[in-house]
Amino acid sequence: MDDVIGEAGLPVLASCLTDPELMLMCAEEPATFAVAERDAAWRKAMLEEMRSIEANQTWELLDPLVGCRLIGLKWVCKVKMDEHGDVVKHKARLVAR
Repeated sequence: MDDVIGEAGLPVLASCLTDPELMLMCAEEPATFAVAERDAAWRKAMLEEMRSIEANQTWELLDPLVGCRLIGLKWVCKVKMDEHGDVVKHKARLVAR
């Protein structure tokens, strides 16, 4: 294992996460909402998600009731690729924090 990722002082997963060359991340997926909102493909994906939520009547935006604890939402953006690594779709989802 030392030949692959260096000294085995840290658990394997922790060792991989400290070395940027070994991280398996897609560069096309935005790290923040600020990055995503500047890209037309991600804006389109977020609008599609909002239209789907409205069409399915999944939830509605209301003023909070006194004493109720609010939940936060965040955007999760994923690139869907085919078997050749070509981008098929930009997928944006709203998930509770």
